[in-house]
Amino acid sequence: MPRPTALAAVVALVAGCPSSPDETTATAGDPPAGSSGTGEATLTDGTSAGDSDADPTGPTPTTTDSGAGPTSDADMTASATEPGTTTAGDTTTAGDTTTAGDTTTADDTTTGGVTPPGCTPREFTSENLTMLDFTIKDAEYSKQLDRIVAVSHDPPALHLYDPWTGDAEAVELPLAASSVSVGPDGMFAAVGHDGWVSYVDLVTRTRLATHPVTADVLDVVLAGNGYIYAFPRQDQWEQIYTIEVESGAQTQSADWAIYAGTVAKLHPDGDFMYGANNGLSPSDIEKYDVQGGTATVLYDSPYHGDYAMCGDLWLSEDGKRIFTRCGNVFFASTDKAKDMTYNGSFSDGIEQIEHLSHSAAAGQVALIATAWAWPEDPVVEDTEVHTFDYDFLSRAGVEALPTVEVQGVQHPMHGRFVFYDCLGENLFVVAQADPEASFLNDYGIIRL
Repeated sequence: MPRPTALAAVVALVAGCPSSPDETTATAGDPPAGSSGTGEATLTDGTSAGDSDADPTGPTPTTTDSGAGPTSDADMTASATEPGTTTAGDTTTAGDTTTAGDTTTADDTTTGGVTPPGCTPREFTSENLTMLDFTIKDAEYSKQLDRIVAVSHDPPALHLYDPWTGDAEAVELPLAASSVSVGPDGMFAAVGHDGWVSYVDLVTRTRLATHPVTADVLDVVLAGNGYIYAFPRQDQWEQIYTIEVESGAQTQSADWAIYAGTVAKLHPDGDFMYGANNGLSPSDIEKYDVQGGTATVLYDSPYHGDYAMCGDLWLSEDGKRIFTRCGNVFFASTDKAKDMTYNGSFSDGIEQIEHLSHSAAAGQVALIATAWAWPEDPVVEDTEVHTFDYDFLSRAGVEALPTVEVQGVQHPMHGRFVFYDCLGENLFVVAQADPEASFLNDYGIIRL
């Protein structure tokens, strides 16, 4: 689902286990007013960050150990294929231009390809901190490919990032992306645009098609049934737009409407989606049936303001729980009487959640809390990763994100996404450096 666009880094937290989307949008890439964005970052060993392979358009940060793990003083950049740009609204078929509004079939493929590594233990070969030359609008994780799948605005592209090696590969997109969804098989992804959705083969790194949608797409869900589901950004009461992957044919959900701004996730069984609305009070969650292809709105939760939902949600790997942004947890069930009923909440001041991931293998939930503080409550920062026991939602631990140093000044990192790897043992976190760091190219990979 869409995430804030700003300065971010990805943090890899090695859990040490045995082997076995809020809708805020911002424009990133430019320094704050009055800042050149060209200040030089200094490594903790005293060497200049300019000695690394950092992108020349902005300073390269270094991590400062906050007790969470070692700091890198080596190469801090990852090479990423520079994607090309096509004119917004134009569509291509094997390099030819067709009239805007037509479905397109493309072959925007860079050289090489992704070989599925298989879910086996791997050795880290990347540096502790690797700055990227692209920004991130939204991200998900392909456990089958063991890669972060992210979309960027400028230039518009889908990126596959290997957090183990630091390798980044890109697929050109015709338009700026609002959201990305990795399909259940981990081999394909759907990308939302304003008036379009794209379908991408993650193995061959090929944009297979871009289909028109009669909506500004805020969120997108790729199911394993041959359909893409697009959720509109605006126009109040709306429908879910169903796009057939092969033909591009579009249908809309009937009967009940959804509210524009709703974001959704596919249930692990592939038959249903759950959505969280935005812009309504009180906030709520609801269920959709996709077994027949065209989405059908089923029903919402049995509550009306009893428990806060806060406009976003995540599903457990076993499909039994729904975690909402406000920290309240609900059952997911095929039994309507039990479905979306209250099942507890996270403790210790977790009032709002930025992003969350569940690992059945580790038996834990990892989350980044939205910065929040009331006078009578403990201060909760988005500069930490919290882990909780899955069964009883009791706290298991907390890990501080590192700071970055620019011209002798330490700047905090703010968490935005958190993912478990394919084994469910290692954590990778997308974090955002404080705006005062004034970076031009602002995303990177940090491994603790």
